[in-house]
Amino acid sequence: DSVINLNETVYVVYVLDNVHSNPYLEWQRLGEPVFPDFKQLISMRKKQELYRFTDPTPVSGTSSKLVVNCEMKQPSVVLIHICIDVESVLQKVTDVALLLVSINTLIISWEHESDGNKCLLTYEVEYSLSGDDSSFKRVNSDDTVHKIYQYTIDGASNIFHGYYRVRAKDYWYRNGPHSDSVYIGL
Repeated sequence: DSVINLNETVYVVYVLDNVHSNPYLEWQRLGEPVFPDFKQLISMRKKQELYRFTDPTPVSGTSSKLVVNCEMKQPSVVLIHICIDVESVLQKVTDVALLLVSINTLIISWEHESDGNKCLLTYEVEYSLSGDDSSFKRVNSDDTVHKIYQYTIDGASNIFHGYYRVRAKDYWYRNGPHSDSVYIGL
């Protein structure tokens, strides 16, 4: 038997249910708009993600039991992800691709090998008009564990003009290296 150091172990609770992660019910709540406006689209997209019920929480104590309290509405699926800090280095995100799909929507996708670190908190998608390292700002305000991000703005497509990059962040809030920057022109 191997001994696990609980001081280096965290858990995160994810929920998939009709309350936190159902864009159809959100569309109904918004009055079933035939052509949702910008704010309605963003509201529905927030409901399409797996809902993170808790942030990374240290496992404490010496017991072999973990008790997590959360209220579940039926139907629900709850995932309790327990991670041990193996101090593996997050790998660089690669193959960032940009696809302009409408005047106000840009699809950003990428590849990322975990190399043993399965404790991924989020991918951070960043934008810079100039490409200067100090000028990049995160554009995905909500965390995502998917290797794709639909960036939608309320305005014209020329606002997408600039550089994009992505990096991974783990449960211990350690950042991986940034991807190479990718440029999209006018």
